[in-house]
Amino acid sequence: MNKVRRYIDTPELMNWYVNIYKVDRAYGGPEEGGWYYDVGELVETKCFCSAEPSNKGGMAHTNAVAYSEQVEQELKETEKLPYNMGYGPHDGCDNDGNGNDDYLITGGKWGEGSYRIDVSPVEGASYPTERPYWE
Repeated sequence: MNKVRRYIDTPELMNWYVNIYKVDRAYGGPEEGGWYYDVGELVETKCFCSAEPSNKGGMAHTNAVAYSEQVEQELKETEKLPYNMGYGPHDGCDNDGNGNDDYLITGGKWGEGSYRIDVSPVEGASYPTERPYWE
């Protein structure tokens, strides 16, 4: 008979993370008429550890959610994120300086970014770890 160990995490005993990302759209390439992908830069991660006295009895999740709501309000009231135009004014321009999508540089961020807040049992990380490719 095989030995089997089973672990069941309960929310009362788990650490919870509030992960805050700045999310942008990056140009992936010209395939299929041009495509974009999301790029998430981890701005902050805060752990609500179940071992801390203020987080006992399942309060880690409750406190993490409350913190995420506070951060959401603060971010809504901050200055609007800048509009991204690739890698700069030269991105998407031909040699004469005229706008031309054939000259877009892969990986450049375009448009207005946004914020994303996750409450998760997993500590956040910037994504993607590698630039995606069209296949």
